[in-house]
Amino acid sequence: MQYLSGFCGHLALVSLALFVPVKVTYAESKSVSWTDANYVPCEGLGATATGKITANVDFASRSGTIKVTRLQIHTEYQHAHEPSANLRFQQPSGAGGNIVMQKAWFDTIGPDDNSQDLFLPRNGSGSGPAAQTPFEIASGSGILISINTRFPQNGGNCLSSFSETLLLP
Repeated sequence: MQYLSGFCGHLALVSLALFVPVKVTYAESKSVSWTDANYVPCEGLGATATGKITANVDFASRSGTIKVTRLQIHTEYQHAHEPSANLRFQQPSGAGGNIVMQKAWFDTIGPDDNSQDLFLPRNGSGSGPAAQTPFEIASGSGILISINTRFPQNGGNCLSSFSETLLLP
């Protein structure tokens, strides 16, 4: 019996040594689409300037912080257009963050349907969509996506704007 109680005591010590707290990171993806209900007061546009905005994001949640590793903004309109996008968010430190999205620096294949894609800025000399510059936000906060869209016209340009908050856990 004494041998058994000594053996159980050793198991208890081994068990305690195995329960070491570890910070766990969970990789996730999210895709959200919004309707951009526009009326652009330019000839040939009007209500047909309504479009669809889609945000595709990859991120990792870790102890009060969300690290965004990839973000793609996809715009679809019936008319030729040129979008620009700005992101605003709260960093884990509480300071505000701001990022200007950019066109792809890599070859892309897509439909010939006037859709456009914007990405996070390129990180160094990396290639492909994985070379986007990651950033961190505070858990429970969102990313304010502001998009200005230019519709080129023969007599000038017509502009519209859209903004929406992308909520992450």
